[in-house]
Amino acid sequence: NAAAVLLGGFVVSAQLADRVEAIRFDAPDGLRCVLYIPNRHLATEEMRRVLPGEVPLRHAVENVGRVAIGVAGIAAGRFELLADLTVDRLHEPYRSIPYPELPRLTLAAREAGALGAFLSGAGSTICAFIAPGDDPSAVEAALRREADACGLSGRTAIVAPRNRGA
Repeated sequence: NAAAVLLGGFVVSAQLADRVEAIRFDAPDGLRCVLYIPNRHLATEEMRRVLPGEVPLRHAVENVGRVAIGVAGIAAGRFELLADLTVDRLHEPYRSIPYPELPRLTLAAREAGALGAFLSGAGSTICAFIAPGDDPSAVEAALRREADACGLSGRTAIVAPRNRGA
């Protein structure tokens, strides 16, 4: 999280043995995100407790592949690959137990035209990617409608990734 704030743009970081590596690249021009920010606080500690100690190997392998192809897709301007990047098997299925609206919100965003949608961190914000040049209003409206249908109050925001860090 600190690397992304300090460097700006898209940042990939990892703990590698005795060091942390962080690599950044510019976010594509025109890429935007629609955020749905519920009026619900989900404590990181609580959301970590619902995660299993072990996950099926096939889910881990699938997630690694999705992250690799998604990050490469962003760097190459292949925005359609954000649909793959934002399908998660390692934390969203488990975090949807205390946050049951999560799958409905991400599906509503995708069906309304988002490139992909996901839970931001431990939650509770939902982030939906909007392709450069596309109008985000349909995704914003879909998130509001679905949240209303779930009885989940909150607000939306349309934001763009910043290529400048702190």
